[in-house]
Amino acid sequence: MEQYDALPDKEGLKYELDAGVLITVLASPSLFHNMIRDRLGMKLYAFVEERKLGLVSWETDFQLSEATVRIPDLSFIRADRLQELDAHLRPQGAPDLAIEIASPSDKPDDLA
Repeated sequence: MEQYDALPDKEGLKYELDAGVLITVLASPSLFHNMIRDRLGMKLYAFVEERKLGLVSWETDFQLSEATVRIPDLSFIRADRLQELDAHLRPQGAPDLAIEIASPSDKPDDLA
């Protein structure tokens, strides 16, 4: 995990780990992708906030295991789990809901 955390910040690139294998993710999705993500995110955010259900986040790293880090386009964490988290550190474990907006360039294996 230290090597993953030490990766350089490069504009236009993000990284995920899949069972220890580094995956380069384009950090500059299309306008259409962002419109879908943002509209869905705003609706989800309003729903969650109105009912005080928890937290909605855009593109947050989640450490699923020592060798796996994923960055869903949108995520939701239930209110009762928020006390377990340090907002300054990468959340450990999966969010309660992860949403990934598929792009035409995604391969079927990318979406599994």
